[in-house]
Amino acid sequence: MTKSQQAILIINHFSKGILAPIMNLILLGKGATLQTLPLFLGVYSTVALCSELPSGVSADLFGRKRVYLLSCGFEILALVLLLFGENVFWLVSAMVFMGLGRSFASGSIDALFIDDSISMYGKDILPKVTTQMAILEGSGLALGSILGGFIANSSHTFGINIRLRLIMTIILLGLCALFVNPQASEKTSEHKSLRLHLKQGKELLLSRSEFSYLLMGFVLFGMLLAAVETYWQPAFLAISPENSTWMLGIITSLGFSTVILGSWLTKRLLERDRNWWRLYTYGRLIFGVCIINFALQKNAFGYILSYGFLYVLLGANSVLDSSILNRISPSNMRASALSLSSLAVQLGYLSASLISSILVTHIDISGLWIMVGVFMCGFGLSIGLVTQRNQKKAKSRSH
Repeated sequence: MTKSQQAILIINHFSKGILAPIMNLILLGKGATLQTLPLFLGVYSTVALCSELPSGVSADLFGRKRVYLLSCGFEILALVLLLFGENVFWLVSAMVFMGLGRSFASGSIDALFIDDSISMYGKDILPKVTTQMAILEGSGLALGSILGGFIANSSHTFGINIRLRLIMTIILLGLCALFVNPQASEKTSEHKSLRLHLKQGKELLLSRSEFSYLLMGFVLFGMLLAAVETYWQPAFLAISPENSTWMLGIITSLGFSTVILGSWLTKRLLERDRNWWRLYTYGRLIFGVCIINFALQKNAFGYILSYGFLYVLLGANSVLDSSILNRISPSNMRASALSLSSLAVQLGYLSASLISSILVTHIDISGLWIMVGVFMCGFGLSIGLVTQRNQKKAKSRSH
């Protein structure tokens, strides 16, 4: 990627990190209560979920740059409403525009930068590009979260955080408008009809079984994320000494750091082993075993080590998933494919959140994690057997 592309991505994720640690506190300070807070977050999630796939299709049909600029516009509206809003209507409107901003940004700018890199260097550049994106995302969110927490703690107000995020979003809009150039293939796709695009997407899904495997994996990946992110803090406090709350921030930073490490290690593996589905199978199996081990920890030290290794694997599998998805996705369908994968993760996350809220009172947090780990191992084993069979069939046809 070019320097300007990297700058856009790091600023994008850094600006998101500024509000990440305090978003719920902002809503509470603006009039939400502990009872209504989940409703505001639900509005955001529902809007993002419902507009995820339409935003990807729009990016493929009308241009990734235009859709990303539109997402910046939605974000600016949301932040202005959040900054000056003092009633429920303004807060709900802010959540709606923030959800639209997230979904319209998802996949649009990534698809454009990936296509740009492929057009210059070919598909062999995919491991490097997806790793760069993962590292920029992890480091941007981590640094932004640290700065956001520091500003909120020092100023005792959240207005500075919102204003800083607003300024950086305006800068992003300007950088994208000035320095991002659409690809020629993207311009030609603007003349394609929606019906034709959807028809081609359906044919692609039905003709390539790899897409089905990946989508199932994304759903399970979202379920794992929900199970871990929802319960890791209370699970840690339950097995750690008293007054260990201060360690939660350190563990969170460890998670961001190890995601970056996992992303970098996977890049090396993808460059050495061209059988990416074999790596995918091993990645899922190890992921499943790791979360089972995580669930069995009985002391703080072992818990933190297991948490760090779990997030190494999270970063590794994210890069692997992205590399495979972008390799099998045609350029004119890339934004739609990325949005579809994001939708699958969100559906898995939402379904796991609902299911775990019922099961956790019966099987405890550790039992919930063990169940997810067993599912992940079973999925990895199934994918390994299926892809191995498909590869043998392909070889027999070639002979």
